[in-house]
Amino acid sequence: MSYPVIAADGHSYEKEAISFWLKSGRNKSPMTNLMLAHKTIIENITLRNFIEFFKEKLPSIQREKQIKIDLQMGIQIREEMIQSKMQ
Repeated sequence: MSYPVIAADGHSYEKEAISFWLKSGRNKSPMTNLMLAHKTIIENITLRNFIEFFKEKLPSIQREKQIKIDLQMGIQIREEMIQSKMQ
């Protein structure tokens, strides 16, 4: 999601997707299928800021995850080597 907005149902949507939904004549929520009180959408600034923050942090999160995986694999390989020497 790049540009989150909030619709009358209180749910957040990608702006382009919900705009298309509303412009195509639909009056009901895509999430609840209940009638929308209005077709006004507003920016979800908090969610947008969170998404931007997460996108910035993702490379470091992925690196940390890879380090943990590498460490676990190293431990497993070492344990297997120890087991094979004991046999």
